[in-house]
Amino acid sequence: MTAAVAISFSSTSWAQIVGAEPPPPFRNQEPYLEVHSTLTHTDNVFLTPGNKGADTLAAIGVGLDLRETLQRLSLNARGDLDYVDYLEHSYDPKTFGYFDGIGILGKNTDWVQWNVEETFGQLLIDPFAVPTPNNLKNVNYLTTGPTVNIPLGSRTRVSFYGMYSTVRSDIDSHQLQEGAAIEYAASNSVTVSAHATAQTTHSENLFPELEFTTQEQFVRAAVNGIRTIFTLDLGRAQLKDAGSTSSTPLIRAEIARRISGVSTISLTAAQEYITSVDLLRASAGFGAPVGAQAPISTLDPLKDKAVALAWNVALRRTNIYLRYSWRDEIYTQATVFNNSVTSVEVGIDRKLSSVLTATIVARNESWHYQNSVVNNHDTIINATLQWRLGRKLSLIGGFQRDVRSANEHATDYSENRIALRVTYALIGLQ
Repeated sequence: MTAAVAISFSSTSWAQIVGAEPPPPFRNQEPYLEVHSTLTHTDNVFLTPGNKGADTLAAIGVGLDLRETLQRLSLNARGDLDYVDYLEHSYDPKTFGYFDGIGILGKNTDWVQWNVEETFGQLLIDPFAVPTPNNLKNVNYLTTGPTVNIPLGSRTRVSFYGMYSTVRSDIDSHQLQEGAAIEYAASNSVTVSAHATAQTTHSENLFPELEFTTQEQFVRAAVNGIRTIFTLDLGRAQLKDAGSTSSTPLIRAEIARRISGVSTISLTAAQEYITSVDLLRASAGFGAPVGAQAPISTLDPLKDKAVALAWNVALRRTNIYLRYSWRDEIYTQATVFNNSVTSVEVGIDRKLSSVLTATIVARNESWHYQNSVVNNHDTIINATLQWRLGRKLSLIGGFQRDVRSANEHATDYSENRIALRVTYALIGLQ
């Protein structure tokens, strides 16, 4: 098992407490699929400021990071899922973790492609309460549909697409999205394009029903160079909700630059109208997620502003990363949820020997709810030690300390966890 899985073990094994987290930055260079079993002890299973209760958690699960490109099919899937049983019966058994998988049948030079994406994760029911398992709910987000590509010469094409999405949780919904784009390939590494999209969301089990539409018109520039990867969307976004229309400048930027043979910096920024399940997909997927707070469980659309800056160093035996992020969420109707979150995270991954790898990750987060008196400040430290027992078998020990301080002291808590995981690799030499 590689270092990336060790960090994933740290975050996902404890995801039922700290909320849905993004994948760690130390992504495996080689695909893998593993099964694992974990035993965890916590000294504060209810996350209370006093009268702490202990419990032991038994979990079985899978971890994967698979990428495959065939002649007419591309697959990209990543996840870490656990079925967790509380041996002292503090909570009912439940599945925790994340999964995001994308499949595309056909190449972008084909006339027709078919797209499928499935996302699984957790949403936070009450952001003003502690994130216990009873305050997290699972959600499935499935998107599928065709793309039709019409070539206009050797460098230009026009594309049309239609996507259907369904969200399954305690509040179900579905989405219909259509769009069109014209793209020009200026070179093998540079493309420019213009896009227009519209997406309508309907609730399925709310009364009265909730319906809103988001529209986007933007131009995109993309560069895929040897040392620089760059994508920039600039345009306008509109939101039609509850009989009113609002608009905002649309900005989406992702820049990654290799500044030396061992060092990379990246910047992501966004301003757009999205939903909580879109935030979940971003944090569980393959982009550069900004922030690590579990998205709030609401169908209400929001105006999202986000910035993240990261620096990574990959040495022969050591990986180091530092990440800063800021996010501001403004909801159209549920304004009590309006919040901003700032996060700083640092991680060190060190190969101690041919069979031993140590990882330490520390994160500091601050949440401010703009229309509430609630403000939270969290400090989370994860440490793991991985021992490779063979080509396929590994043993990982972990420790986590989570401390929350809040101006509403009823939600203050501290928690310590120790865990032991056994993994077996079905694919890949971990």
